[in-house]
Amino acid sequence: MQQFWQRWQQLSNWQRWLGRIIVLSCLVIAWQAWQHRPDGNIHLFVPSIAGNSVLVQTPNAKQIIIDASTDPVAIMAIMGQRLPFWQRQIDLLVLTSNEPQQLSGALALARSYQINLVLAPAFEPNPVAAELAQALTQQQSRVVLIESGQKMTLDQVQLTILAAPNAQSQAIIQLQFGAWHSLIGLNPSDQVARQLAVAANQCQVLIWPWSRGDDRLLASRCGAQALIYSQGQAEQQDPRSYFARGSQERRLLHEKLDGSVHIRSDGQQMWLQTHAQP
Repeated sequence: MQQFWQRWQQLSNWQRWLGRIIVLSCLVIAWQAWQHRPDGNIHLFVPSIAGNSVLVQTPNAKQIIIDASTDPVAIMAIMGQRLPFWQRQIDLLVLTSNEPQQLSGALALARSYQINLVLAPAFEPNPVAAELAQALTQQQSRVVLIESGQKMTLDQVQLTILAAPNAQSQAIIQLQFGAWHSLIGLNPSDQVARQLAVAANQCQVLIWPWSRGDDRLLASRCGAQALIYSQGQAEQQDPRSYFARGSQERRLLHEKLDGSVHIRSDGQQMWLQTHAQP
């Protein structure tokens, strides 16, 4: 140790500053690696940004993105917060709509991240879809047409397409990890929603459009412990008056009141945390 200190004293000022920068950089990288290490749990993050998006991290830190919001800048900022700077890969991107506005966030992701697999409806002929298709082709991403009944498993997390998107409805997706289930319907049509309610899918978390008349019924049928409202439809009333009635059966969450929502599950139990903006 004494020899090291003597050698350090012999260095010039710029060499000492360089050494400090290197040490500090190593500490930052080590801290980032520790913060983002796989923990054996599934993580669901519903950010409070324009449009809809759900970020999923599997038990071994594989990345699944369901939609990418209508705000490219916001989704890129969220990705920067959720992933370490050296992580530039998305394992699965699921698009529940082919509307140009809904594809703008996906295009931003495709320009900055390597996307291994994309589940998407057929792209309509428009400039945004054309740019997205070109970006996916250049990085040799595999693109699969999204269809009802599709199932795939990524790192112990099973994703099922319960209803494929069409001109009037976005897709409905179920995630399963162990005994934990989540039902994600960012903006399905009333007809598709009625058919789903009959199926009575079990879920601990229901992500559903605000505001609709079928939300409480569906949450009761599937036994949801938490109901998170997406931005699927124009708001008909302020959520504060709606939530004032309360719910003893489950927790109700809306981004105007609660901000972003982070859900963690070990396949049995579930933990939920909100991140409201000041």
